[in-house]
Amino acid sequence: MHFTSPTVLALLASTAHAWRAGLWGTNGKNLQVHGTAWPVCNNINAIPLGQVTFDTVTDNYPDPSRICVYSAPGCSGTILYCGGKKLTGTTVTHAGTAVSYKIGT
Repeated sequence: MHFTSPTVLALLASTAHAWRAGLWGTNGKNLQVHGTAWPVCNNINAIPLGQVTFDTVTDNYPDPSRICVYSAPGCSGTILYCGGKKLTGTTVTHAGTAVSYKIGT
């Protein structure tokens, strides 16, 4: 799922999900994602990645420990970022365009 509206983001903050993440582009755009399933590779619309946020908000789901963001579909190519819970933006390891991500342990 893809969300960008601040109103929708506020609603998401009040609901229980196993995880949620924000991919913040260098072009001012961002992509907010959440879910309960992992480890599953998710392809996304390309975004020139600048920062990543990741939160493991759980009530009734197991906790994932990290998100990895990739430069190619299918979670292949260069790993642009791989890290754990961080509620404030973390600058990516390698500059590039994000095309997929994977939540895992």
